[in-house]
Amino acid sequence: MGISLEEIVNMAVKSGADEAHVTYVESRGYSVAINIGEISDVIWRHSRVLELIVIKDKKIGVATTNDLSTSSIDDLIKRALNMANSSPKNPWWSRLPEPKPYPEVSGTYDKRIEELRPEEIIEIAGTAMKEISSYDKRVSLRSGVINSSISKRIIANSNGVYGEDKGTSISMAFVVLAKEKEKVGSFAIGHRESRNLDIDIQELSREVTEKALTSLNARPVKSFKGSLIMGYDVAMQFFATVVAAMCGDNIWKGRSPLANKKGEVIAVENLTIIDDGIMPAGYSSSKFDAEGSPRRRTVLIERGELKSFLHNTYTASILNEEATGNASSLLSVGPSNIDIKPGDYTFEELIEDVKEGILVERFSGHMRFEDGLLSGVAKQAFKIENGKITYPVKECMIFGNVYQMLKQISGMTKERRNCYFVVTPMVKVENITVVSR
Repeated sequence: MGISLEEIVNMAVKSGADEAHVTYVESRGYSVAINIGEISDVIWRHSRVLELIVIKDKKIGVATTNDLSTSSIDDLIKRALNMANSSPKNPWWSRLPEPKPYPEVSGTYDKRIEELRPEEIIEIAGTAMKEISSYDKRVSLRSGVINSSISKRIIANSNGVYGEDKGTSISMAFVVLAKEKEKVGSFAIGHRESRNLDIDIQELSREVTEKALTSLNARPVKSFKGSLIMGYDVAMQFFATVVAAMCGDNIWKGRSPLANKKGEVIAVENLTIIDDGIMPAGYSSSKFDAEGSPRRRTVLIERGELKSFLHNTYTASILNEEATGNASSLLSVGPSNIDIKPGDYTFEELIEDVKEGILVERFSGHMRFEDGLLSGVAKQAFKIENGKITYPVKECMIFGNVYQMLKQISGMTKERRNCYFVVTPMVKVENITVVSR
């Protein structure tokens, strides 16, 4: 850039803004798509965007550009100020954040990802295709995608906040189907994400292939009320829904049932949830959030008790609380890495006392933080009877309430998995309604 972010901030203030906040993000990387067992696309992506937010008389204006020339910057400032002048006042606006020291975050940059060549990421895709196709003649790789990313983020505001951060990531996802004569199983989805070039492709390929094979010969299940074992991906959805109810914007707007429950026991004693923005190698770890406040570690639920909410400077000011480094924008709040503390069971121990239950690896439907409704279709599911997995089941419906389920958790596995920004064990919940379709 020919002009620094601090200069842009100063220019915006001299042009009439009371406060100014600017962010520059540049990202690049490869994307390899697989379709019906063949590589269909290899794409190089490169983007950069400069966003300016100005505040004038509690009115907020936003403008963006990917043209970093001096004339474009001048136009950017004019557009942002015009937007602010034509916007209504935000009576809840207080201020932009003040400078604070940034933490050191480890494991978020891997030079090997930055130096990946197209032939190397194609080779990774080829390895996955070979592993899956050679495992069993009954399975086929229907689709897949491998993405690599290198990103750089710079942030500055008129209070003196300034930060730079860079990171890498790589992700893989494969959809596999098993077919035996006229019988077709459920689609199996396997994925991994990492900030480092350390994903075990062979392990992921075997896992998704075995999932597809075990779904063959699915049978209808009779309706019952019993135990639900949430696989890692379903547990991810469940806990992400719970944490959404702890975000400051949902608290002060009255959308969260947890708004007045801080200090109350809302879950079983063995449940502890932490928002950890500085987790080593965490998928959403960084030095600072979207407003430039330092990331940190915040205990949300400790041994079942609701301890904290997540905030940016805006919602913290409204609710007279402390910002937690969870700005997804100046006005909105989101989690970083959701860390669910592990349980005490192996998977075999988790199901050994289940008289009647269901293991669900995929869920399609509603999990609503607003009222706790859980309603949808169980996919890649398996019936459990007398402590054993007995057969794969055809799609069925499951019903429950997220907040009631927090108090119905009867066990969690020792082993956990990183599912995007959630680190979670498998979870057993009692008294869940399963309905045949």
